[in-house]
Order: sequence, then structure tokens, then C-alpha cells
Amino acid sequence: MISVTGTPDTPTKTGVPNADIAAALYSAMSILSALFRRERTGAGATVDVSMFDSAVEWMGYAMYTQMYAGTQVARMGLGHASITPYDAYPTSDGSILIGVQNDRGWQSLVTDVFGDPEQATNPDFLTNEQRVRNREAWGLVHG
Repeated sequence: MISVTGTPDTPTKTGVPNADIAAALYSAMSILSALFRRERTGAGATVDVSMFDSAVEWMGYAMYTQMYAGTQVARMGLGHASITPYDAYPTSDGSILIGVQNDRGWQSLVTDVFGDPEQATNPDFLTNEQRVRNREAWGLVHG
């Protein structure tokens, strides 16, 4: 988790005890499932939850990128390696957090919020994949 948490220059520990919380959530779900099973069938169940396994599961896309693409996901602070725009962006009086999850959201952002409808059809930014590839071209970089 530390390998993908922090800024490009500084790794940091996660702000919350992820392994503890993940294991607790998986334990609670497993206990509820076991109780449901007992109610339905009368059979008991063994609940075995590993904190390490729980934390590994929470690695999500970063782990899968490493496993299947063979590349390490970069630490990007509030940014996201595979979604753009998704970060804190400077404004005249501080910063704003923007997280666009799909192409329709991008079109609404540039048209309705930024008032720049030409960007909604710009081929460099038309899809998330293109926005990630060209994130520096329109100032969509961390910091």
C-alpha cells in the first residue's frame, strides 16, 4: 500500500489502518453469512479471515496492474493513475477536487462547469484513455 500511497517524491503510510478495517469488514460479512447459513440449513461454519489477504484485496487496480501489465502504479497524491481528471487542481483561491469517472462526466465538466464545449469533442480528450495519455496537454497533471 505504501508503494502507491503518497506523492511522486514521498511515500507515506495510509491515513487509516486499512488492514484492520478490511479484515473487520470481511469478518463481519463472513459471520453474517455463517449465521444466514445456520438459519437456512442448521449447519455451522468456520470463519477464517486474514488481515494480510484482506489488505491485498484492497490493493485493487494497483495490484492487478502490477500482476498483469508488469508495471508499478505511480504514487500520485490525490491523483489516479488510470483516470483523468482525478486530482486536486489549483484555483485562484486554493484548489478544487475533481474526479471524472466516465466520458459523459468529462463532457459535462468541460461544457457546463468550465464553459469550454470545444474540449468535449477534442480528440485528445474524447475518452478517458486519451485523457490519461494526454493529461499534461490540458494541465491535467498533479500540482
